[in-house]
Amino acid sequence: MSIVILCWLSILLLASQLLRPPFLLLFKQKDQQHNIVKDVHQDTRTAGTTAAPYWNTSGIQQVAPKKLLSSSESLWWTTNYASVSSMQASSLAGVIQSSRVFIEARSVNSSRLIIVDQFGFGHFQTIQSALDSIPANNTRFYMILITSGVYEEKVYIPRSKPFITIQGLGSDNTIISWHDTADTVPLVKERNYHRPGQRLGTFHSATVAINAPKFIARWISFQNTAAAPMNTTSGGQAVALQVSGDQVAFYNCSFKGRQDTLYDHKGRHYFRNCYIEGSVDFIFGDGLSMYKACEIHAVGSGSVTAQKRQNASDQTGFSFVDCHLTGNNASNIEIYLGRAWGPFSRVIYVSCYMDAIVVPQGWHNWGDKNRELTVSYSEFNCSGPGARASDRVIWSRQLDTSEVLPFVNISFVEGEQWLQYE
Repeated sequence: MSIVILCWLSILLLASQLLRPPFLLLFKQKDQQHNIVKDVHQDTRTAGTTAAPYWNTSGIQQVAPKKLLSSSESLWWTTNYASVSSMQASSLAGVIQSSRVFIEARSVNSSRLIIVDQFGFGHFQTIQSALDSIPANNTRFYMILITSGVYEEKVYIPRSKPFITIQGLGSDNTIISWHDTADTVPLVKERNYHRPGQRLGTFHSATVAINAPKFIARWISFQNTAAAPMNTTSGGQAVALQVSGDQVAFYNCSFKGRQDTLYDHKGRHYFRNCYIEGSVDFIFGDGLSMYKACEIHAVGSGSVTAQKRQNASDQTGFSFVDCHLTGNNASNIEIYLGRAWGPFSRVIYVSCYMDAIVVPQGWHNWGDKNRELTVSYSEFNCSGPGARASDRVIWSRQLDTSEVLPFVNISFVEGEQWLQYE
């Protein structure tokens, strides 16, 4: 009996040593969350200030006061964890990442920092209520910090609320989720849809709708959990995010759905280090957008893009730079790089890796041979088993170095005028 007890004690001791560092860090992270909330409510005096950019109505960067971190706040997340075992690495990395996000948010002027926490430890328990608290036609920068959790709600940001940043604790931790499709019929009036009893349509199926300009999202996942449609014409379109605001940027975000995941509707947009998942036309619309260092992941057969440029003079299109196109090869997925939703559809892939799921011909004319004469579908320096230039349709192009220059940096979206973090 004593031998059995000793064995159990040894196992418990070993387990406690393996689990101890992540749990300690989690407790520290929770403590810091509560301290942030307390500081915001009390409007504590800071030891000093430094400059942080925000935007005014003329689009010119101004300077706002910014709280400094105390030495204790800025040090604990840099704790040396080199000795932590590989079993603990992924859990610990998530904690460290979340803590950095909190520290960045803590440095925002407290009067314009709003915290959302499902359990009541912030100012609001829903994202929409936090957005509603920001005055219409505001001219100051606001940050909404959203703690970990799955927020099951539809979120609408009207055009009258610019200069907002929403920031989560990592796209695996902070998730905004809903399940509407184009065929969903709301029984009551919705915030941005006033026809109860009629189907929503694709545009209004979005889990999150961003109509405001000068908006930023970081470290958040947007998802639509509607089941995959039986066919592509059944009203099963289910948008995770619809963005119609101008000068909108996404950093380290995830967009998950099936058909029509990301409605890049209109405006200038920038996506960096994002993950975008879907099947049929899962990045679509008529925005002028750059996707930089993103993973584009197909979960079913279809097309990555359906770009809707209507005229040769329209300054719209999608540029994918240093992206990875991936999918499950074992599932016999076949994906087009783009379908010509608009007659002058424009899409380019630059230095992208393409998995074998990309069909050899690459591009689809939407069933209209006339569009082969007017679309602008191009590639440059792509690699991988799906990047077979010699097999592409004859109406697509492989660009040379001089031709690709307008598409490879933020000038494609006129980012020098509005991107703060590039």
